[in-house]
Amino acid sequence: MNISTFTLKYPCRSTFFRSGFLVASILFAVFFLFSSISATAQIVDAGVTNLIFPGPGTPATNGSVMISFRNYGSAPITTTQVQYTLNGGAPVIETWNGNLLPNANAIYTFSATVNASDSTAHLCAKTLLPGDINPSNDQSCPAQPIFFNNGAMVYVNTLTNTPYTTTADTLVYINGTLQNHDSIIENLGSVAVRGGNVINNAQLGLSSSLGNNGIFYVSGDWINNGTFYSGTGKVKLDGNAHQYIEGDSVTSFYNLELENNQTPSSIKTQTINSFVTGTLDIHECELATDNDTMFVTNTNTSAIVRDPFDPGGSGIGLGIVSSWANGNLSWKTLDNAMYDFPVGSSVDSNGFHSSGAIFRYRPVAIRPATNAPNTFSVRMVNKDASLDGYNNHIPGVDYDSTICYENQLYYHRINHTAGIDSANVSLNYDTTDGEYNGMAQWKTVPVKWNSLGITNNSQIIQPFLGVTKQNWTDFSTDPFILVYYKPKAPFVDGADSICAKLTATYTAPPASNGGTFHWNVTGGGIILTDTNTVPPPTSITILWPIPGNGTVMVSQTDPNGCKSYPDDYNVYVRSLAHAKFKIDTLPNSTLPGGLFTNDLIAFVDSSVNTSLWNWSFGDGVSSTDENPYHTYSNIGDYAVTLIATSHDGCTDTLTKNLKVVEGLVIPNIFTPNGDGINDVVNIRSSGVGEFTMKIYNRWGTLVFETTAPELHWDGRTFAGEIASAGTYFYTVEAKFASGDDIHSNLTGPKSIPKGTITLIR
Repeated sequence: MNISTFTLKYPCRSTFFRSGFLVASILFAVFFLFSSISATAQIVDAGVTNLIFPGPGTPATNGSVMISFRNYGSAPITTTQVQYTLNGGAPVIETWNGNLLPNANAIYTFSATVNASDSTAHLCAKTLLPGDINPSNDQSCPAQPIFFNNGAMVYVNTLTNTPYTTTADTLVYINGTLQNHDSIIENLGSVAVRGGNVINNAQLGLSSSLGNNGIFYVSGDWINNGTFYSGTGKVKLDGNAHQYIEGDSVTSFYNLELENNQTPSSIKTQTINSFVTGTLDIHECELATDNDTMFVTNTNTSAIVRDPFDPGGSGIGLGIVSSWANGNLSWKTLDNAMYDFPVGSSVDSNGFHSSGAIFRYRPVAIRPATNAPNTFSVRMVNKDASLDGYNNHIPGVDYDSTICYENQLYYHRINHTAGIDSANVSLNYDTTDGEYNGMAQWKTVPVKWNSLGITNNSQIIQPFLGVTKQNWTDFSTDPFILVYYKPKAPFVDGADSICAKLTATYTAPPASNGGTFHWNVTGGGIILTDTNTVPPPTSITILWPIPGNGTVMVSQTDPNGCKSYPDDYNVYVRSLAHAKFKIDTLPNSTLPGGLFTNDLIAFVDSSVNTSLWNWSFGDGVSSTDENPYHTYSNIGDYAVTLIATSHDGCTDTLTKNLKVVEGLVIPNIFTPNGDGINDVVNIRSSGVGEFTMKIYNRWGTLVFETTAPELHWDGRTFAGEIASAGTYFYTVEAKFASGDDIHSNLTGPKSIPKGTITLIR
């Protein structure tokens, strides 16, 4: 039997629909069309969202007509006409004035009232906004309910103990709208509402303990203005058009499933806070909480389900929970396990489903530290955070000094609304979003993005890359964002203390990410860079010319253009000694004939900035005296070396060569006048074996003879008489200690077998 309207008007104890179908034959279709909206132009768009009084199909009572409408555009609405018709009567048009911001709702009460003589109220309303680009969403005019319960108790039974089986259970099929106006509907089987809405103005379910354990298949909106006892059943919103969860009363679903056959998927939108105590299965759909919250109180980590990611299909852009400024997805936790929040967005930066919108699924994973109860709420904001006043992308001003850049495509808002546990927080991103290795939180003191410190790169949710902060506790502010940290300062290896005028090589390990190094030196000069590495240079050689404090600074720039802080490597350049000395003989430094064996030689130091001396005389003998003395026993060439050490421990070395020879030197003049100066003929020798010296006057008379060079002629004769002034002649016959004879064919100090001496009185 075809029934255009099925109405139960009179109360009765119970009405049972057992196996079979209750079919209402009036076909009903609701279409929601969404036009593409440019995010860059001022968009004019408004539409009625809710018929507040009288509700669709309700019994008429005297009262003013009341509706709500929304500004879907991008500019404020200050005036618009609104219209309603009641039960097919003449249109009533009035004007609303105010200031309705984008994405905001307004409630308008008409001056006209409902006529109580009408048995039922079929209300239609629409906005008449000039320039509206999308007339399809202007009007709300639901079909009159096909199933209208105005007093009877409706009981849909099940034939099995398993809720909502598809084979044996009772099925009530309504090809229109189901409205429960003033009684109870208990569903233990299956109720399919096709082409219309479910409107509950009374009670669905017998009680909190005897709820709707069956399933509601709904292709229209879920409008709950009364009481809904979910039991262990399911509500499945499977319409292909845009569906709403709305009403005056909060719905607490047990299982809520979203599904359709559209590509891209249609959107299921909340206009009121809602709860899921069992499983929220979003499949490939978008659940738009808008400014409200979806509370999932089931603490199982599989309480929220979406279709698996399909890299070959469209799965990455589907199956998300999106929210606006005040909305979010809330999940109660009770396990030290990973809870995956499937948040995303399909709106543009102005909050519109426009052609410029980019569909993003960017989940957040949270792992509480313990099994204690906690609750977290999450939403993704699909726009540059600066558009919400969080920064202007100025390094060091809008984010702290450790951050090179932040994600300018989207950010997340994460709250810890209940519990005290710390948690591992993971933000996930796609490779097309950029490269990130850290997280930051917006703080008000100081007002900037502040790094969360050390994070780990992760891949918790395939196929995304992720960044995880371990054991995070601070949720005092909720904006969180992906960032890229500056590279760490390179580690410099090299001498940190060096003597002036020396060189040293300083190295940094090759950058693992293919970055390049930048060197800067104070107090020294770079004389060589290592060009054998790619990219160069990883090492430099520096000459430190003067004492003092020097610095080697190196930073690296990675392939993303991010420059690290420099590693300041301090170098102490120590003062350098300056070695200097002269060689002297005693009693004076002008003895003729050169240096002889057994001469007492003085080494006179004149070094600068020296506190330690180390002498080497070239014959195996050394000294640490400042001004040492030394004699050589053998003839030869000797290298005398002085190593002078400064008070800083820096050394300077000076080497001088000297020659020690054999020789015999007889002076050619003396003045024996008793003044103590040159009073005798002082024979200087390097040492002789056999020796005979004879001195004659000008007449050839022998006046002095000695066999020892140590015996000096004092100007007296053998008789002790004072020799007269004049020229005297001498002869020498001798052998040196080496055995060489002194004879006339020798040259140098040895060629003195005869000569003259002048005596002056």
